[in-house]
Amino acid sequence: MQIEYRQTSSDVSLDEQRGIYGLAAVFYDPDDPGTEYQLWRDTVERIDPAAFDRALKEADDVVGLFNHESSQLMGRTTADTLELKKSARGLEYRIPPNDTFWYSETAKQLALRNVTGSSFAFWPEVEEWQETDELTIRTIKSVQLVDVGPVTWPAFKSTEAGVRAEAARFAEARNRYDAWLTLQPGEVVGRALAREANRRIDAAAARAVAAQHDQARAAHQAALTRARRFRFLKT
Repeated sequence: MQIEYRQTSSDVSLDEQRGIYGLAAVFYDPDDPGTEYQLWRDTVERIDPAAFDRALKEADDVVGLFNHESSQLMGRTTADTLELKKSARGLEYRIPPNDTFWYSETAKQLALRNVTGSSFAFWPEVEEWQETDELTIRTIKSVQLVDVGPVTWPAFKSTEAGVRAEAARFAEARNRYDAWLTLQPGEVVGRALAREANRRIDAAAARAVAAQHDQARAAHQAALTRARRFRFLKT
């Protein structure tokens, strides 16, 4: 089982007295579509408000890292150099001021506003999958927390590299979904297969339209070239 990572674009802040603090995870709110993660097309993930209860109650050994890099350590719950707290919005964290190299370097980047988001890493302990006609919904019910902290990119951009990164980032969730789906009754599997077929049809239609546009542009360019050549010959 691989560690999973989720980002939030909520601001991470720096305060001389409080230290580095922010919102590592956002709980799902039915009235706010922005509180669910898009895993892949037609599939979303929601963080249940009770997802961190066990981890907080039993005091998981969680570290505060920059960009999830274990070498860029700034705090740790078991050393009282990282504080975690559940709020109405989600999981909050605070790394009190300290003299570590990476705290100092991260604080400099925050002061310059070069770093704007937070993230958390976890192993899912309890999850629920649901198939509807429109969506596959994954609800995270309980996790083992691994790390929290500021990240350079709170969300990937829609570039080719970004798409590859997104696919890799959600590979563990996809594997867990595939394993869950194999155990479901035919009706659930049928809905999933029907939606997958529709996705492929939509993708094929989009490729066909793109090809038509390319052909039209090529024909237009060829016509312009012939017109220029005709005008040149007349002169």
